[in-house]
Amino acid sequence: MGSFAKLYELSILGENGVLQTIYGNWPYTSEKWITIFNLFKDMQDNNFFTPSLGIMNMTNNEAEKEFSLRKVARIFGGSWALPMYIEGKEKINLDVFLPPPVSKEVDVKSFIDGRTYFYVNKASVNRQKAIDFLKWLTQQPQQILLAQETLSIPANKKINKGLPKILNVFYENMKSVYPSLAKQESWQVTNYFNTNLQAIVVGGKSPIEAAKNMQVEKEKQLRN
Repeated sequence: MGSFAKLYELSILGENGVLQTIYGNWPYTSEKWITIFNLFKDMQDNNFFTPSLGIMNMTNNEAEKEFSLRKVARIFGGSWALPMYIEGKEKINLDVFLPPPVSKEVDVKSFIDGRTYFYVNKASVNRQKAIDFLKWLTQQPQQILLAQETLSIPANKKINKGLPKILNVFYENMKSVYPSLAKQESWQVTNYFNTNLQAIVVGGKSPIEAAKNMQVEKEKQLRN
């Protein structure tokens, strides 16, 4: 839920607004944040979510399965699920698109929320071999092969030839991706944010109540 909200956070608040919120200079009770909370109330009111399938308790794998079986029309996700959709028993007519904007003035852009890091133990007797392997792995031929075989977006933006058609849609949309922020929100505030969004979706809190609760939690974490 929080990952979906990030699309609108960056679009409505801008990178600076998100960072100022993280630093504690922009309250969650501000007009723009309440706009974001209201979006989830509007989506729930217009049957955007699928509570009949237990959306709050559903894992990513379960959601992907429901989508691949055509029980839902769309799913919020990324290229990592493509093998299930393309190679599964159920063949589906698949396309990729960004969520609709909130206004003509505010575009919705995506973000990078998953990445893989490789570490080399400097004390290892195989240190140089590990470094050489990582250099080899990140060269163009290997990146192309990995993209083709695993349907994963290559880390190298220059590699866009020979990709499956559906994966190339993800690749082309990289121009609509925000760079990583200089600072991330604390996990405590992030978890509380997700909980409040869920409360809005199930009708347990109003957007105003969620905003006020978020600000109380944010101030608590700032004091800590």
